[in-house]
Amino acid sequence: MESTVVESTSSLVPTTTTTVTVTTVATTIDTTARSDAERDPMSRPRPAWLGTLPLPLRPGEDNGVAQPTPVELVDRRLWTNDVLTPPDADGFVSSISTPPPPSVVARSTWREECPVALDDLGYATVSFIGFDGLFHTGEFIVHRDAIEGVVEIFRQLHAQRFPIEEMMVTTQADVDADPTGDSNNTSSFVCRPAVNSGRWSRHAHGGAIDINPFHNPYVKGDLVIPELASSYLDRERDVPGLGPVSLRSGRWKYYRPEANRRPMLFDMDNDTGEIHNASKDHPEIVADLEQQLAALLAQRPAVQNGEEVELPDELQDQLRSLGYVE
Repeated sequence: MESTVVESTSSLVPTTTTTVTVTTVATTIDTTARSDAERDPMSRPRPAWLGTLPLPLRPGEDNGVAQPTPVELVDRRLWTNDVLTPPDADGFVSSISTPPPPSVVARSTWREECPVALDDLGYATVSFIGFDGLFHTGEFIVHRDAIEGVVEIFRQLHAQRFPIEEMMVTTQADVDADPTGDSNNTSSFVCRPAVNSGRWSRHAHGGAIDINPFHNPYVKGDLVIPELASSYLDRERDVPGLGPVSLRSGRWKYYRPEANRRPMLFDMDNDTGEIHNASKDHPEIVADLEQQLAALLAQRPAVQNGEEVELPDELQDQLRSLGYVE
């Protein structure tokens, strides 16, 4: 039986060569020298409640119940907290290390039972521009065969001044934490099962990467991850940080085309790395999947763009108990 999933994610482009260089070790950075005057005036400080308010869980799941997006996050352009030393200049800077350094492995989710060997992973740092308009240094772990291709992706995003909120190695504490529905960490390797599945996620193989997941949420039926990102289900919004929407149906994965670009279609049975765009060879499949995608998106809740709406009393009480409404 085929299943259909609407999701927004960036896939990895495998490569066959690897470069080993010295990497930066994560530390705490004093950011007081970076004055507010340097930041993009459209950006704002991170709300004090961010990441602190666990959500009610869906029955029988570890995922939270989807909630309306708090007004502070409807147009999310938050300042980036520097964990790694920011770059000295505005140019793109990167480093690669294979396998990941022991200090990085120690704070990651990798363990012996993960479906990928440690020697098959790599660690990279890259510079990126935040929604605050400043340049920062991010880090990620990914499969070593894809690492140079992923670094190249971030080089291109850097050149386009595509904003990213944060980019840190996912820790086991992050995985074990109760869902707060407001995370936005760009990351790749996470040793975890796929959502509501007994099989390993592609992230557990180092074979997928999520960029600005709050701006580009995972959607399946009434499941939204992150759970507070419902305002970003409207993919027609003109806000920074959005990536392409994709739909998976059986063997095929379809990416809706962005401005001035052609659609992308990949045969996931024979092209898991999503290298060969088959849209020209199968226009009938593209048309069918676009129709399915449009129908699914039309079923999403209406986006309120920060305007006040009347919520059911039960939901208002639930949000009030979590601190989202007064």
